[in-house]
Amino acid sequence: MWKDNSCLTICQLNVRPTMCPINLRIHEGYDHSYYFIATFIEEHINHHAKFLLQ
Repeated sequence: MWKDNSCLTICQLNVRPTMCPINLRIHEGYDHSYYFIATFIEEHINHHAKFLLQ
């Protein structure tokens, strides 16, 4: 985990919108721990299900 979010800056610089558009969401107070996953997993699954069930 990067406490200063330096990884996010590197990732943002390496992804060009013409190659692969991204939706980068940063939530204050969350890192990539269990609590982040537990909080947003349902939303993430619903996002993919929307496209898989078309």
